[in-house]
Formats: sequence, C-alpha cells, structure tokens
Amino acid sequence: MTNDDVLDKLKEAITAAGFSIMSDEEFQEWNRAADAYHASPEAKASADLQENYLDYYLNHLAKYRFTPAMSEISGFGGGYEKTCRTMLDMGLRWCDAHPEANPKFRGMKGIYGIIDEENRDAKQLSKAVVAGSFGDCTGAMHQAVVSAILWIRKNGWAKYVETMSKKEE
Repeated sequence: MTNDDVLDKLKEAITAAGFSIMSDEEFQEWNRAADAYHASPEAKASADLQENYLDYYLNHLAKYRFTPAMSEISGFGGGYEKTCRTMLDMGLRWCDAHPEANPKFRGMKGIYGIIDEENRDAKQLSKAVVAGSFGDCTGAMHQAVVSAILWIRKNGWAKYVETMSKKEE
C-alpha cells in the first residue's frame, strides 16, 4: 500500500463520517482569515483579558504557587506557560478533593501530546486540567501537565518545587 492509497482511505473515512477536506485554496483562505482575526483589536483585547486573568489567578488564587526559581513546565514562557501553571493548579486541586482517585493514562512511545484516559478518574482529572486553559490547550500542554500532576501525587509538592528549582549545569 502506498502513501497515496493510505491518504485515499483516510479521505474516504473522513467523508463517510460527514466531514469534508479543505482544498489548498480553501485552506489558504482560512489561514488568511485567521491571520486577519489574530491581528484585529478584538483578538488583541481577548488575549489581553485572558493574560490578565491568568496573572491574577496565579498571583492571588492559586493554591500551588511557583517560585521565581522554578523552571517552566512548557519552556515556552508567556501566556502558554501561565496556562500550563493554571492547568496544573486546577488538576492538583481536583486531586486534593479526590484523594482516593486513581487516574490511569496511556501514551504512545515516541509521540508526545496524545494520551488516552483509561478510566473515569482520568477523564475527570483531564476535565479539571483543561478547565484551567479555558478549554483551549494543546495536547502537549495536557500531557505535560498531567505528567507533572501524577509525579507530584507520587512525590509531593515540596519535592516538585525542589526539583523544578535545580539549575542545570
């Protein structure tokens, strides 16, 4: 089976599910419209509002606070990192409220950003985590935060702070 055969099968499955595939021209037009929106005053105001909320949450409402010495979860800084930290706090709060929970996740070797929730606890934890992102996070954000939460549940917040505060030499 060639790559074209695989793509044809994929297109058939997408169409059978009731979806359509954009042509190159449609995709370019969609990109132009998205770029125009992101450059608009409305998008800038929305991004500023979200950034202000994240700052307020992390500085005043978060139970699990990062110190200035701690490394980033994502390594991307800015709003992306603030979102990860808010997601982490929301997930840890869920864990605090459900100490008997045993969330089980499964990932794929060599693929980052796609994890499956294997039980109800995992689905509930994911729901809490994603709520910290306003429902708008990447798979990589989700996986990084869930991985950190599971590590913290095993080792504790104090050990996480210590580990994340170590400077690489």
